[in-house]
Amino acid sequence: MTKNKKQHTIWSNLNLETKDWEEGYRENLEMNGFSDDEIAEKLTDENILDFAIETNNMYFDDERANGYKEIYYSDLYKAIISRIALLQNVSMQSGM
Repeated sequence: MTKNKKQHTIWSNLNLETKDWEEGYRENLEMNGFSDDEIAEKLTDENILDFAIETNNMYFDDERANGYKEIYYSDLYKAIISRIALLQNVSMQSGM
């Protein structure tokens, strides 16, 4: 007798790495008609992270529509704290 095991996935924006999303963000800007100069200006960690979170959330919405039901609100809190820390780090690096 074989038992079916359910796989559990935790979906989170907690550990999104901007370097993993940069190419996708660049392609998105190109598809939307931005010039090379505009793209270079927009390729900041803050903008890439915004794109990553928005895109990741869309993926999660798709998964939820396909039956994924678990939502971990503690991850949302951690993602917000992580985002604040990243923005503070970016501000400090740019001298703001």
